[in-house]
Amino acid sequence: MRKFIRHPSSIPVQIREIKTGNATVSSLVNVSYGGLALHYDGHVQPGTEVELSIIAIDPRIRLRGIVMWCRAHSGGYELGLMFQNDNDVFQLRMVEQLCHIEDYRREEECRQGRSISSEEAAAEWIEKFAGTFPATD
Repeated sequence: MRKFIRHPSSIPVQIREIKTGNATVSSLVNVSYGGLALHYDGHVQPGTEVELSIIAIDPRIRLRGIVMWCRAHSGGYELGLMFQNDNDVFQLRMVEQLCHIEDYRREEECRQGRSISSEEAAAEWIEKFAGTFPATD
């Protein structure tokens, strides 16, 4: 049974292997409390330390994590990352909220035909859903 709920996302990120310096721009697959999954071009050995930069946010959020798994997927790979530092986990929770807000913005555009900015979507999402956002404990 899954310990944390995964939330779908497609936020662009940059991932850099700490040891080799190899870096690529990718996108998140999903986010959960303490970790995430993302697309990656090549195979990465579990246990590899990486730095993840959320490039859609200015200033960029940078998180350090460990590759927990790497699976072949659609001509590339999916990586599962885990974060252990409390500050990184907190920042990841903020990214999780941003994923919800971006999904809300897209839904409003598709379902309602409303074109709203990210800022407008954030204000509406916070008013409607922030009180029900799952707690971390």
